[in-house]
Amino acid sequence: MKINGEWKVIAMQLFEIPKNPPSVAMPQAVLSRYIGTYELSADRKCMVSVDRGKLYAQKNEKPPTELLAETENVFFKHSFGEIRLFF
Repeated sequence: MKINGEWKVIAMQLFEIPKNPPSVAMPQAVLSRYIGTYELSADRKCMVSVDRGKLYAQKNEKPPTELLAETENVFFKHSFGEIRLFF
């Protein structure tokens, strides 16, 4: 907006487009450490499994979702770059 002959910023929006980090391959022995059922509450459970060298998380009755490795103990979902799972 022009005020007293000078342009002034009156509003601004900043957007960040989340981007997944590059995933790294993990050996079966590392992935197997995380197999099990994790429980937040009696009705909120997550089963972690390994199938064909890939780590999966399955919440309740939903289909399993692949977890990609960022490091040996940090994983993320492909579609949610901003979410990290720490084991």
